[in-house]
Amino acid sequence: MTRRNDYPVAQTPAAQTGNAKPIWRSLDDKGRASEERARLADAGAEHGPVLSADSLTRGRSSDSAPSTGTHLGRRGFLAASTVTAAAGLLEGCIRRPEEHILPYGEAPEHVVPGVPLHFATVTERLGDAMGLLVTSHEGRPTKVEGNPNHPSTGQGAADVWSQASLMDLYDPDRSTKPARSEGGTLLDAEWTAAEEALQARLASHQGNGGAGLLVLTPPNSSPSFRRARARFLAKFPEAGFHTWGSVTDANMREGAKIAFGRPLNIHHDFRGSRVILSIDSDFMMTEPNALTNSWRFALGRPAFRPNDPMNRLYVVEPGHSLTGSNADHRLRLPSSQIARYLKILAKRLATESDVDLADVASAVSDVSADGIPEAWIEKVAAELLANRRRAVIVAGLRQPPAVHALVHALNRALGNDGATVIFTGVADDDGGSAGAVPQAPSGGETAPPEPYYNTQVSELAAAMGGARTMLILGSNPVYDTPADLGFAEKLGSIEFSLHLGSHRDETAAASTWHLPMAHELESWGDLRSRDGTYAIQQPLIAPLHGGRSALEVLGFAAGDEDPKGHTLVRSTFSEVFARGPRSSEAWRTALHAGVLAGSTRRPEPPRPLDTVAIALAVRATADVPMPTPDALEVAFVPCSKMLDGSRANNVWLQELPDNMSKLVWDNAALVSPATATQLGLSDRDVVRLEADGGAVVEAAVHILPGVADNVVVAPLGWGRHAAGRYGNGQGFDFGPLRTTEALWHRSGVRVTRTGDDWFLVRTQEHGSMHGRPIAIDGTLEEYQETPDFPQYRAVEMDIPPLWDRVDYDGKYKWGMSIDLTACTGCNACVIACQAENNIPSVGKGMVARGREMYWIRLDRYFVGEDENEPQVAFQPIGCQQCEEAPCENVCPVNATAHSPEGLNDMAYNRCIGTRYCANNCPYKVRRFNYLNYHEYLEDPTNARSMDVNIPATRQMSYNPNVTVRMRGVMEKCSYCVQRLQEAKIASRRDDRPIADGTVRAACQETCPTKAIVFGCLNGYPYVVRKGSALVGKTVQEIAREYGLREVRIERETVVPDSEHRVGVQEVDSIEGNDAFLNGQVKYTVYSASLLPQLQSHDRHYKLLVELGAYPRTTFLGRIRNPNSEMV
Repeated sequence: MTRRNDYPVAQTPAAQTGNAKPIWRSLDDKGRASEERARLADAGAEHGPVLSADSLTRGRSSDSAPSTGTHLGRRGFLAASTVTAAAGLLEGCIRRPEEHILPYGEAPEHVVPGVPLHFATVTERLGDAMGLLVTSHEGRPTKVEGNPNHPSTGQGAADVWSQASLMDLYDPDRSTKPARSEGGTLLDAEWTAAEEALQARLASHQGNGGAGLLVLTPPNSSPSFRRARARFLAKFPEAGFHTWGSVTDANMREGAKIAFGRPLNIHHDFRGSRVILSIDSDFMMTEPNALTNSWRFALGRPAFRPNDPMNRLYVVEPGHSLTGSNADHRLRLPSSQIARYLKILAKRLATESDVDLADVASAVSDVSADGIPEAWIEKVAAELLANRRRAVIVAGLRQPPAVHALVHALNRALGNDGATVIFTGVADDDGGSAGAVPQAPSGGETAPPEPYYNTQVSELAAAMGGARTMLILGSNPVYDTPADLGFAEKLGSIEFSLHLGSHRDETAAASTWHLPMAHELESWGDLRSRDGTYAIQQPLIAPLHGGRSALEVLGFAAGDEDPKGHTLVRSTFSEVFARGPRSSEAWRTALHAGVLAGSTRRPEPPRPLDTVAIALAVRATADVPMPTPDALEVAFVPCSKMLDGSRANNVWLQELPDNMSKLVWDNAALVSPATATQLGLSDRDVVRLEADGGAVVEAAVHILPGVADNVVVAPLGWGRHAAGRYGNGQGFDFGPLRTTEALWHRSGVRVTRTGDDWFLVRTQEHGSMHGRPIAIDGTLEEYQETPDFPQYRAVEMDIPPLWDRVDYDGKYKWGMSIDLTACTGCNACVIACQAENNIPSVGKGMVARGREMYWIRLDRYFVGEDENEPQVAFQPIGCQQCEEAPCENVCPVNATAHSPEGLNDMAYNRCIGTRYCANNCPYKVRRFNYLNYHEYLEDPTNARSMDVNIPATRQMSYNPNVTVRMRGVMEKCSYCVQRLQEAKIASRRDDRPIADGTVRAACQETCPTKAIVFGCLNGYPYVVRKGSALVGKTVQEIAREYGLREVRIERETVVPDSEHRVGVQEVDSIEGNDAFLNGQVKYTVYSASLLPQLQSHDRHYKLLVELGAYPRTTFLGRIRNPNSEMV
């Protein structure tokens, strides 16, 4: 490695030398002409094409092409500047919004104005229970975090869906009243009428035991729900009870059932694995236990020292998932060919297995290896065999049960079971363990195990054919069931259908009755996680619209005397989990902690492997020909934002850039550059996807590097028509192509252009790298050779500053470090920042003009020459909190200035909107409120005025500790200064130094891999006062008593009205002598912070250090661990 190993973009001459891999934002960036790059480089982050917001709202752009604009000459610039200056003066005299406030008539007993409360609860996520800590201000939930007590959160992280759940709660389009269908139209009704209609209908089934009565729910791991189901089936033994979810772990459980004779939950220890092979598994994002998986994966590649052991990740997949983007090696392969790859690998591993896999070897003996790179068989097999008991193979939920069963056989052959692969029982198969389904209160038989995984769709279709009554609780099957089921038509033929849902969605429109469903933050419930941990879901607010939970409606249908959620959950807790006289105490403890201590299941010992059943399942998996340009394969994948489409009206998720494509407000048919070239497709072309049987979908094309050739990747969850104002008409619904036999991929699809195009908006090109080293990475081998390689790729500044730098000795000096090796690109930090800091969403049209408002963005870069086989680098970018901030020098009204602690602060009421600061910010992280964006999506016309009319439900979501910015104001990351102030106030109030880790920015707190570290570069200073409990104590006593990492004490002679510190010396204890009592001596206790160690690490570098801005936010270069024999 040379001293100056630059990291150029693809177009720079350095890229041709072979000394470094090129890095590029997109295909356009990689192939763009130099003139176009210069134009984009000169454009600020707030600039973009001059487009009509109306023409961009829905996307089609054939009739409204972007305007090219005109060149602005010198005279025109001077004339415009005069007008702008005058407008700026007028803007400075703007009328601030006038709001009316009212005090509490009767203040709630537990509410202290300005002091938030925190409640532990739980939410369901793909068959797992995710523990949450929810912050409430004056009775309003305002922020969601992960509960560190819960095992599924990776020590307190939260994913994008948890963070964005507030927008689901405060969605203005939520269903507010029951409704009855008359003439195909839903008309408002009262709850009493709905209850009477349901009761009368259930009474009509009393005489026949429930024959012709169906209930359909999403998969559910709630013990209380299972007990209610047991009572319902005891009352209606002939009724059918079915489950369906568009995205579930059904294949995983079925695969375990084939291999071991019963369904099991599988847990992978990525922390202890040296080699990981992912078989179409996005275990870091869209699969169960993703937060814990990400955390453990990051622990397995610390990279703090060059000789630290580091895991290696191999990924085989058709699209570019988040997990695949973090791979050291990645094989692009159509979904239909992944089973064949695994069979070939099994044939290779079976020859050196210590386990008898003769039946399996026989089943895969005649598999062809055509089209599979030999290295991906021989080299991967060699690594797996060399790391027995320290490797893991994991299959994704999209792969069929036979693939999962074969993966179990290979993990057993490698000795991974019980080491890196752990088994626990499933929630519906307790086997007599704690939490087993009890007998129904009526004395009936124990309820049969509820099939958590989906009912076979054929069984559901057959049952609907003879049904007279159907209850649909909490799902939207008209939208997400396979197209060949014809669910809407079958539902329309049923005499009485009742739908419980959060919105009047597609299923509500096809039902005879609709009931509003309570949000998880409004209702009582309970859940068991995949490892058996029991947690209680408690409400933080009364139902805003009088909704009820699925548990309450099922309890009502079962004839419970008191079908309230609290009663049902409390009964389950006392009768199943905490019997005896101390049940009430255990209940309070579980509510407070968020989990029931001791409820976690013990790992099960590895069960005998049924190799005969596995072999039969593998033989039954037919080999499918490789797709061709004339017969493409469509791979259906859970969207990293919408997931299954149930959150389609969530405005935060709509505007969140996709992890890989960076699309906002849309999905698209994703194809590789090679496939696009073969088919003559361009970005934004609208194509017609046609499959055998007449199924047709039209969708826009987006060319994404890394997609398998002859494959169309189709993200699910879009194209809704009854989602609400934000979700309607956004994106494309690929559901018509999904069938019961082709649920996750469909072959033989033909693609033709329609001649239309669709305006897709992506955010990755809102800025330019100027060929600078931005996202720096290297291999483990390079790191071992030159540990401080990131610093060699940055250009040190050799020009001294114009004035002396401020000395922050003895003061708080906040900073942040981001480890790019640990960052997976999950986007959780982006939504966490938005929720914490009241950041508005602006809509597709404004994002197209570069006016998104995120305070932290997640940049995605492609690395390498081959546009079909690139590597990926992620980099979170927020305000760098420069000590010599370029933005401050150009503000004419001192609206942005330095605080005494060195933070680059914004004084909103001073800002007159010149935007000079944004132009002078080299990181392009400042955001300007061109309009009143908090109401723009609801009322674009009024948003251009100074009258503020923010929707009431939206106001309920605001953090009261953060100013809601209005039109004409610049804003940016503040390091969550409100949290800093809260910590300092608590430190003085409680008379204790701040411990490292107790002050956390919102982005840091939610990060599942702990990639973001925030702290004080000086250590946390605490000035000791007279009468403090610290007086008379030694360094060791203070550290031990207050749980501090490391402590030092400074004694300083006080000179009144002096900014300089005099007579500073380090001492071992605090003496309460006369000089201290008379204020002549000051003692300061410093508790150590991890941050200074990170900012002096070999991998540490500062972004654009050559500009001399001295940023407080710094980065640790990314380390990859490729197999040298496969590079």
